[in-house]
Amino acid sequence: MFDPTVVRAINPMYIIDYLRRNKVEAWISLGGIVLAITGTEALYADIGHFSVRSIQLSMCFVTYPSLILAYTGQASFLRKHNNLVANTFYKSISQPLYWPMFVMAVLAAIIASQAMISGTFSIIQQSMSIGCFPPVKVIHTSSKYKGQVNISEANYFLMFACVAVTLGFRSTAEIANAYGMAMMFVMILTSLFLLLIMVMIWKTNKLIIISYVFVIGSLEFLYLSSVMYKFNQGGYLPLALALLIMTVMFIWNCVHRRKYFCELHHRISHEKVKEIIEAENFCRIPGLAMFYSELVMAFHLSSSILKKFLLCTRFLFWSPLNL
Repeated sequence: MFDPTVVRAINPMYIIDYLRRNKVEAWISLGGIVLAITGTEALYADIGHFSVRSIQLSMCFVTYPSLILAYTGQASFLRKHNNLVANTFYKSISQPLYWPMFVMAVLAAIIASQAMISGTFSIIQQSMSIGCFPPVKVIHTSSKYKGQVNISEANYFLMFACVAVTLGFRSTAEIANAYGMAMMFVMILTSLFLLLIMVMIWKTNKLIIISYVFVIGSLEFLYLSSVMYKFNQGGYLPLALALLIMTVMFIWNCVHRRKYFCELHHRISHEKVKEIIEAENFCRIPGLAMFYSELVMAFHLSSSILKKFLLCTRFLFWSPLNL
């Protein structure tokens, strides 16, 4: 044990004193401090794979205590070894546990990347369902859980993007700045969506909503302003990628809407359906024909036309049509 007094750092008064003493330098350092809490939000990307209760229990009784113990242990080590700041994590590990911890760190990185991949798959699938993303092949890997999907195209894109970012930056500092920028925007967007749910669905008390905006919103925008300070040092990457993806989604959604209204404008009218059914050369085949259409405002057959249509199909033999 190096310095057990570091447990006093849990007291929030220390951060207030730190900001008061260092002022601008302390505000800039928040962009690096935010990296200590990022990664935990990846738990919420796994809600489609696990229950909400399991996420809550793992966060409160496993993840959060582990983070507190890890960072207080590293702080205790730095109290006696101030010159080892650059590589504190591995230097603070005893020699017999070095390689097991190295393997554990690699596995943790793989798990974190899997959470990001799963979140990407879910977002693409939901975007496709509302016509905001080009169609790709979605493979459902579980018959029990709806959110477990696999998209090969997105997987390859993420792989090439990771290689390109690594070759382009060649520095963990710039990658950390880009990561911090992305995570802060994720947190702020999540809070804004939660605010909409509190107002429109939960009908939460206004005082609670105002308190939530004042407390959580102030902290998140404070951290965001700090990471924006390093915008030109790698922080621009997530915004550039977001702009590219939003452009693709906007163009595809515009094309999708134009296609929808074109089909809606050229749909078969009621009179045309009635004319086809009452024609003398109307061919009748045993079975039921089902025509798929994405039109929400699809035409509805009147009761008389529907009755004639059902009669002409002759449900004496059930045989699908080969269209």
